[in-house]
Amino acid sequence: MQTLSGHPQAISLAASLLEQRRLIDVYENLKQEGTLKGLEWPGETLEERKSMSNLTYTLDLSLGHIDNRDKKASQLFLMFGLFPSGLGESSIVSIWGNEDWRTRLYVLLNASLLVKREATATSGARYSLLPFMAEYALKMLKEQKEEYEKYHKKSL
Repeated sequence: MQTLSGHPQAISLAASLLEQRRLIDVYENLKQEGTLKGLEWPGETLEERKSMSNLTYTLDLSLGHIDNRDKKASQLFLMFGLFPSGLGESSIVSIWGNEDWRTRLYVLLNASLLVKREATATSGARYSLLPFMAEYALKMLKEQKEEYEKYHKKSL
């Protein structure tokens, strides 16, 4: 936990990696990438920089792990970056298609990369990214111009 600066989401992301990796391997990955150096952002304390750097790296590590196992699941994660308020199941189908989206959705939920808001009396379940993850996903998606354009057109 100290390596992750006690950031709850970084801990949650790292914990989900333990299903497929040994603790020592996750710890070594965190140490070798220099996450403890932090990023230099004006006005932030060293502890805040360490925390954000660790969170970003843990997110990179988690998404990389998902991408190695199921590239479509990581693409679904990136697609959610276009929808910061989340999507219901019918919207997911209309944008993503019927291409085994449920399995990929559960991969993201199990990795703590997606949040499910339960159905209410007036609406069905909604799935979304936490705000910092939505920004991260959108940035990554924009780097993949063709994918960005494909999902963006379908979202209009």
